Amino acid sequence: MGAPLTRRPQSPRGESERRPERAAFFFRRGGATASFEAAGIVLDPVSHCVSAGGVEVPLTPTEFRLLALLLARPGEAVRRRELVRAGWPHGAIVRENTLDAYVARIRRKLKQIDGAPEIRTVHGVGYRVG
Repeated sequence: MGAPLTRRPQSPRGESERRPERAAFFFRRGGATASFEAAGIVLDPVSHCVSAGGVEVPLTPTEFRLLALLLARPGEAVRRRELVRAGWPHGAIVRENTLDAYVARIRRKLKQIDGAPEIRTVHGVGYRVG
């Protein structure tokens, strides 16, 4: 016979890490067609754009995934580790400054939209919207 089956121990992660992120989980799946609205802006998974007030700004797929995760948790600090997992879901090796560069690009793009939320740095933790 084969080796006995054993259960893996469950991770003692907090509740916020266990629940699938409303927007990021949805958009990572591909084929999503419904727009997601949060903090006064709309993310469109079909066109990979963020828009508000008639202004539409295109996003790369990675920028889209990062912004979707941040918007799914408004006002909450999102850890760098979680952002890296959302932005690069296939286990790519991401240097520390790569995430910072992408967040800077998203910030520049959001400035083109009046009333768009601000992405703030939470030192030693990550980023948050609002």
